[in-house]
Amino acid sequence: MHCSIVKSAVLMTFAALTVAVSPASGTVARSAASPDLQFVDRMIARLTRELELARTADSTAQLPALKSFAHALIAVREDQLNDLAEIRSRLTGSGDSVPDARTAEPPAGPTATAAQAASGSDRGMIDEFIRQHREAIQLARAQAASGKDAGLNAFARRLTYSGSLDIPELQQMRETIPGTSGQE
Repeated sequence: MHCSIVKSAVLMTFAALTVAVSPASGTVARSAASPDLQFVDRMIARLTRELELARTADSTAQLPALKSFAHALIAVREDQLNDLAEIRSRLTGSGDSVPDARTAEPPAGPTATAAQAASGSDRGMIDEFIRQHREAIQLARAQAASGKDAGLNAFARRLTYSGSLDIPELQQMRETIPGTSGQE
């Protein structure tokens, strides 16, 4: 009996991991971890973390420029997350816009910069925004270069462009904090 339970569990696991592609629609089932779907799930996790940071900065930052940046970024990230949810629903073909835990990006480990950002220091939040933007740009560039879904690749290119514009603004903002000139 124990052997049949184990066999059933193995078969169910295998079935859950099997890629199910519908040739007519080109959609990928939820359990499929296609590179496009992996990108969507990783980007949803990343942009959600950055949205949380923006909300923290919007409410606790001392620099008016950082508060303004964070306030504007909240609306941008919410729109981008909605776009990704729609793309995810289209890719899965199931109307499911929630990332699968197996393909979502794991939470970032604690870093000194993340700890500073969590404590509400403007310098720490700026450093964390820069780090988050750079990592998002790196992921987006890879997607735009090798992704299969044209709409998702266009999203990735827009994210790369806007993130590239934000980094110099953040670096300039950082320069206005006493004692941080020339550091990164």
